[in-house]
Amino acid sequence: MREGLQGLESSLRRRTGRESCLEGEIRAYMDTRKEMNKMIRNLKGMDRKCKSVVLDNDSEMVGVVNMLREAEEISLSMFDSLLSFLLLPKLRSKPTGWPIVSKLLHSRRALCDRMEATEAEKLEVELSLLKSSKDIKLEQVQKLLKDLEAFQATIKETEGDLECIFRQLLKTRVSLLNILNH
Repeated sequence: MREGLQGLESSLRRRTGRESCLEGEIRAYMDTRKEMNKMIRNLKGMDRKCKSVVLDNDSEMVGVVNMLREAEEISLSMFDSLLSFLLLPKLRSKPTGWPIVSKLLHSRRALCDRMEATEAEKLEVELSLLKSSKDIKLEQVQKLLKDLEAFQATIKETEGDLECIFRQLLKTRVSLLNILNH
């Protein structure tokens, strides 16, 4: 996702009347979002698969396996929440007619009504407006660049948090394996 955002940002910075390049970068960003949606579906499938395994009645093994399942469910839930935070409903590929105008106005109004819109939501609205407008103004591009930078900062912070989570998951796994071996 980070690469898609960087490509979009560089395309906006060097934009001098080349809307086709910008449109390609927006399309690439939307493709990245589709891939992340597939990841979320796969995570949910893993969660269902994890619950379907049947155990014998070995009481010691049942306890260990239940702890492993619990740790796995927590991990899957965390990653599902994280990916859902980064993704929003898809952008429309080709806005047509008045319904899209009313949706854009509604989403713009909803964005203004809520004090705490995430960077992803702000970026979503700005990309929708930019993609649907015939004449791209410098103010729109500057606003979008500002939102892109804020979203990239959020992604960078999230990556740092993910590193901490990954280390904790490794420690948990080592602890559970040590319990299993002793």
